[in-house]
Amino acid sequence: MRLMIHGFLGPYRSLLVMTLTVSCTSCGWSAFEHMMIGARPAGMGGAYVALADDPEALFWNPAGLEQVSGRMFSTFVSRPFGIKELTLGSAGYTQPTPWGRWGVGLKTFGTKVYRENTFGLCHSRTLSGGLCLGATLKIFNLTIDRYGSTFAYGIDLGCLLELGRQLYGGFFITNVTNPHIGKVHEHIPNLISIGLRSSSTGRLILTAEVQSESRSGVQFHAGQEYRFSNVFALRIGLQTNPTDFTTGIGFYFSRYRLDYAFSSHSVLGLTHQASLTLW
Repeated sequence: MRLMIHGFLGPYRSLLVMTLTVSCTSCGWSAFEHMMIGARPAGMGGAYVALADDPEALFWNPAGLEQVSGRMFSTFVSRPFGIKELTLGSAGYTQPTPWGRWGVGLKTFGTKVYRENTFGLCHSRTLSGGLCLGATLKIFNLTIDRYGSTFAYGIDLGCLLELGRQLYGGFFITNVTNPHIGKVHEHIPNLISIGLRSSSTGRLILTAEVQSESRSGVQFHAGQEYRFSNVFALRIGLQTNPTDFTTGIGFYFSRYRLDYAFSSHSVLGLTHQASLTLW
């Protein structure tokens, strides 16, 4: 039966998914919802709010930029289920300064028929007691072919706190200004994430996180990364609502890191994700 469904959807699944995407957007359910940016976070099941130690912190927890010691650039691409219309990509850059760390990032979703672009400018500082704070100013741009383009603005806030030896807690909230987009002023969803990270050994990192989005409810995420050597890392993760298992790998070199992750859907198939990080 599953094969019959897959065979039937094969020629039409791109059209079906695009129809659902645009339809849900008109109801305010899919435009600018939280998406997994980065193959490393994806391989760890999206449990990244208390880790976020690279430019992808712009999308997970801006306070995490305080963990980036120098200049760093990352880029990411994903095509869920092999469907071109769902193409997701990002790029981010971080720069330390005497006034804290700054970052800029761009996230893009869709194609020329339907496209969401999010530009972010981020700043983070370390305060006393091991507390790091960060904020991101975002510009949203939604473009639908033959319908035009519209903009909105939002602010994300995050913090990262050292709770003990190799134990960290992270907090992240998106769109605290409750932005709306379009002529009908559809609300852009809010996301609240609270998580923990433990790295009691030099090679193993464990993460756990609870996310609550204003429209999709509560999700639990958990992930693990194990560095077998200075070059290779293996990652696994899971999430609930819906239940999904992910896995990924990372290759570390002197000036860059390559990451890959994938997950599988019983009907729509595999999702491949890849990232490149330079420093």
